[in-house]
Amino acid sequence: MELQERPSSRATGVGDKTKLLPGSLAQPLNPILSVSPPPPSPPETRQRLLQTFLGEVVEIHGDEFVAIVKDQTDRTRPDERVTIAVDEVDDEDRPLLTEGSMFYWFIFDEVRLGTRRTLTDLRFRRLPKWSTGELAGVKRRAGERARRFGITSTARI
Repeated sequence: MELQERPSSRATGVGDKTKLLPGSLAQPLNPILSVSPPPPSPPETRQRLLQTFLGEVVEIHGDEFVAIVKDQTDRTRPDERVTIAVDEVDDEDRPLLTEGSMFYWFIFDEVRLGTRRTLTDLRFRRLPKWSTGELAGVKRRAGERARRFGITSTARI
């Protein structure tokens, strides 16, 4: 049996020819649309912030650094001196790890697929450094204001 191609009298959106068997009527075939189900939704993950610290790096020793951290969640708690491994710092933040640099330390828990984990995240502040001239200007203005308000302190301005 041989198939013949004839121009279709109706547009099918599939082409302008319809394959027919000899002696059959010309009727275009409607394409079958395949609908796949939506992809499964990702597993539910819940995170809860437990504590936030603001830290200042005071010493760096090889593969770890020492910082003084201030509890931002409960400000009545005293400052703490902590030692943190340099590996805990993201690669993009490592150039910011210098004595005097400031960072935020977030501690949170995460529940995923029924499993609970405690995680931490260190983020260094990206503030421009003050130039010597800018610092001198601030000191000068502070001195002018102190004199204007009659403040005569031996504290270094």
